[in-house]
Amino acid sequence: MSPDLCRLFTPRAARLMARPADAAGTLLMVSVLSLSLAGCVELEEHAGPQLSVPAVAARPDVPVLTVRLKDERPDWERHYHEVASRPENWRRGTGFVPLENLQPNPVDQLQHLIEAEAATRSEVPLWAELKIQSFRLVVNEVPRLEAEFRRMQRSGSLRVNISVGSDPGGPRERGALSQQMRSSAGEVPQEMPRTSRIVGTRIMRIGPPAELEGHYTPGITCRLEAEVTWFPAAGPPETRLLNCSVLVPVENWAGYQRDAAVQSAVEQLLLQVTAKLHQSERSPGSPES
Repeated sequence: MSPDLCRLFTPRAARLMARPADAAGTLLMVSVLSLSLAGCVELEEHAGPQLSVPAVAARPDVPVLTVRLKDERPDWERHYHEVASRPENWRRGTGFVPLENLQPNPVDQLQHLIEAEAATRSEVPLWAELKIQSFRLVVNEVPRLEAEFRRMQRSGSLRVNISVGSDPGGPRERGALSQQMRSSAGEVPQEMPRTSRIVGTRIMRIGPPAELEGHYTPGITCRLEAEVTWFPAAGPPETRLLNCSVLVPVENWAGYQRDAAVQSAVEQLLLQVTAKLHQSERSPGSPES
């Protein structure tokens, strides 16, 4: 269904068009709206903030070759996933930052590194292809949130707010159901469900996707699965794997700064890629392990 038609079928439009006196007409209109909205609703993760990361490579003054990008990341790796901010939601303390939320974009950095490596070769390739299968920047703050939750639990000051049907666009939440819960020592409130907010015809989810839960060490993990293929003027192409992984653990949560840890992880990853590109050339056509 087109976006214009999706905007037409809104709850407000339904109220304006439906006539209370005509029960049959109202029922028909509701049925049409339900079927139409089923085609309009889409899942969309939180847009998230833009994070600054170090630039380890600059574009050459004179372009050496064209680097074509082939992005094969799964769809969920293209969206920002919020880290839970409330201690009672500590089990949702794992988040994800996609390439789209990093500035300068690490993909541009990878392309600059490939160009720089090509310039050092005795025979500059005609062009290169950068294939990215996965890029994961995972933020795991579960221990920090759990420690705060246990501290509040022991002191008896834990308060849990539950809001359903909120309108994040307004100054006050409309149609919200709020429940205040105070826990005493030994009582553990049930874990809050993942948050889903319906905004217009979109559903915004906050919380880690299933692919992240329980699989990453506390701290910042930056992992790349990629390969570059050089295409020379003569002879077969040469492929080199650029798979790298970096873990920035957190030893002291009191002094933890998320942005600084993210910057360190991305910088270390790009330096690993630089080292892989500078390794001795393998036989053409055979990927490097």
